[in-house]
Amino acid sequence: MPKPNQIDVNSGDNLLLVGTTKGAFLFRSDANRGSWEEAGPYFPGRSVYAFAFDGRNGRSRLWAAVNSSYWGSFLSSSNDFGKTWSDPESYNIKFPEDSDVSLKQIWQIANDPHDADSLYCGVEPAALFKSADAGETWSLERGLFDHPHRTQWMPGGGGLCLHTILPDPTRSDRMWIAISTGGVYRTEDGGKNWQPRNKGICARFLPPGEQYPEWGQCVHKVVSHPSNPDRMFLQHHWGVYRSDDAGDSWQDIGKGLPSDFGFAMEIDPNNADTVFIIPIESDEFRCTP
Repeated sequence: MPKPNQIDVNSGDNLLLVGTTKGAFLFRSDANRGSWEEAGPYFPGRSVYAFAFDGRNGRSRLWAAVNSSYWGSFLSSSNDFGKTWSDPESYNIKFPEDSDVSLKQIWQIANDPHDADSLYCGVEPAALFKSADAGETWSLERGLFDHPHRTQWMPGGGGLCLHTILPDPTRSDRMWIAISTGGVYRTEDGGKNWQPRNKGICARFLPPGEQYPEWGQCVHKVVSHPSNPDRMFLQHHWGVYRSDDAGDSWQDIGKGLPSDFGFAMEIDPNNADTVFIIPIESDEFRCTP
């Protein structure tokens, strides 16, 4: 196994966290971002689908979702920017024994903006887990798992994954999640109940007359800005959309793009009206135009 490079991180540095199918990497630069130092690979040979930083409550903690088709999936954390990593005795994200499903991949890690010790994980098969003790223990969010739509969600090309978690920074009881292929869902009561929010999204891969389903949408990513959480952007299997009413309705904004198929999407942290995507030629030819 390759020995990972290490870096020293100072207050005010810029950090870029990169997860790949061959491990995780950490890049550091000063405020000018003129040059970057590289650390890693961490977990070489394993897929890291999610890589997150928790700087709340005095922590400087990295979280990595370590996935292996042979050894399973677990969360590992580092409190020294990658020099050492936790190695849990038992896998910390797992379904209850009575759930009749087992964990395949961990797709997303998100901090709770209202509680400095709470985090969320999105996994495959599509489900949401929560920790209320800074990641020591995790529990399945039953409000979403027991949703009547769940048995009708179907896996996309990457599996039946919950890949987007968007807590509302202005309301502790409101959150959005996105599932491929389930679509966008929103809770207004802290996760007890979830409603689909896919009005206006066209599923071109479905037969005519069935292309605007309430759920079952192949959403690839959803983003929003903390300053205006009601404005949201969405990358669909085919289509790029915007919502100005917290997901109650969506408008197609893909006109003029070289292709409106894609996966990656990110909001500009300094401008709530700017979003970045990487167009892909098509679902059958996955290269940039």
